[in-house]
Amino acid sequence: MSSIMDTIMYYNGIVNSFVWGALYQSDGQRREASDSTEYKKRFRYPYEAGHHAYIDGYKGKPSYDVGMTLKYKGFSLMASRKNSNKLAQYGSSGYYDYDKYRPINNTYPGSGKLTSSLELGYNTQFGPVAMNASVYGDWHERVKYDASSTEYNDTIKYKGYTSDGLFFYDKRVDRTLGGSLQASTAYKAGSMKGNVLAGVQFEHFAVTDLLTLFGFGYTGMAEESEQMVDMMQHENSWSFYAQAKHHFLPTLILNAGLRYDIRYRFAADNATNLSPRLALIYTPRDELNLKLTYSQAFVDMSFTDRTLMSVFDNNNFLSQYLTALQLSVMGKIAPLHLSYDVNLFYNQFENLHIEYLAGIDNEGVLRNIGLEATATYSHNRLTASLNAYWSKAVKAENYYYSEAENAVYAVPKATVNLNVGWKLLQHRKHELKLYGNGRYTSSKWLLKTDYEITPDFDFNLITSESRLSDTFIMDAGLKYTFANRLTLALDVENLLDTDHFLAGP
Repeated sequence: MSSIMDTIMYYNGIVNSFVWGALYQSDGQRREASDSTEYKKRFRYPYEAGHHAYIDGYKGKPSYDVGMTLKYKGFSLMASRKNSNKLAQYGSSGYYDYDKYRPINNTYPGSGKLTSSLELGYNTQFGPVAMNASVYGDWHERVKYDASSTEYNDTIKYKGYTSDGLFFYDKRVDRTLGGSLQASTAYKAGSMKGNVLAGVQFEHFAVTDLLTLFGFGYTGMAEESEQMVDMMQHENSWSFYAQAKHHFLPTLILNAGLRYDIRYRFAADNATNLSPRLALIYTPRDELNLKLTYSQAFVDMSFTDRTLMSVFDNNNFLSQYLTALQLSVMGKIAPLHLSYDVNLFYNQFENLHIEYLAGIDNEGVLRNIGLEATATYSHNRLTASLNAYWSKAVKAENYYYSEAENAVYAVPKATVNLNVGWKLLQHRKHELKLYGNGRYTSSKWLLKTDYEITPDFDFNLITSESRLSDTFIMDAGLKYTFANRLTLALDVENLLDTDHFLAGP
């Protein structure tokens, strides 16, 4: 069963408001272990007869998204709350008997997220300078309920601690409080013009609650683990940024930006990062536009992950970096009712994370080149869009990479998406549209890992590679719209009944 509710309200007057809401629930599709015959043959996972899984199930606490925005003169207020609670399709060891596991805080095996956000902003004008300020808060709760046993036995057989029906429950609550201040202005220099902006942002992050439980026999509960006080800490960060957009000519534009971030880490070295961006844009006519871009970006490991890694005496992780160089060619061909965008890129990833038995390494390197292309056609009742992607690894070290196949594990080298829509009916307030989607994914390689226990009770890691063939999946649908107020849709997914696998690295 599923239900969706949406509400939008808008007032033209002194106060402008926008309100939205969505509610979703689904029992999911029950699939027996016998459906996994092909997967078991390829990957040897222990899926025993009698087990089952729920696909795309959302149960327990309802999943919803509600919020509102208010605007009054220069003030703005945004408040939102989101919750999701998705069932785990498989346990950590394969299929599991979902219906036997007890609920914990109305949460079932799977993952849940609850996020609340509040932001108050104000913008004003001081002569030629526009000022924008805001303060905000985000409160986040993450729940991971992991069923880790695949044994198929009756619950009543378990009177004490056993290895069957094991489960782990982990809840973490954190908050982020912050504020920002930004100023911008336009300028002229002879026949040239442009605008500049600068700003500063501060954030305070804190872990406010942690709860870890484990149980056995599907319903038995062990005592709560000791609270990890070392993780109940906080961190502060500052960000300073500036950007300038300069028009040398109406057709020649330079866009330059610089951002400096510093994070005062808990129990680790401070992290500082400088992120430049430079773009040269040439727009001689609608049929042809060129853009050359250089940029560097980073992402820092989260507080929780770094603290967990401190168990392995490693908390000083470097930020992961991406240095990118791109050349984009885009434009419109009016006689053909066509627009296009072709992007050639070179990416250099540094300090990538890779997991080992003893923890996480922070020394991965990946360099790749590639092409992204999109084309869109729209005329009369027909619309169509084509998106294609291709990439090739140039260098990879200490990463999920196959030297023999020259491929990053679990990542296809090429994908192509085609979307087509045809308006069967378009009359006054009524519209009936037939649409289809085709997705091609090239073959990809997976790394299979097995463990062998030696007579000395040591672990030997045994790895091998497996190839997943390329796939083509087609969807189709029919959608009716009345006066842009009511929409009814019928979708048929995987029209060709193509077998395909979903897998991460």
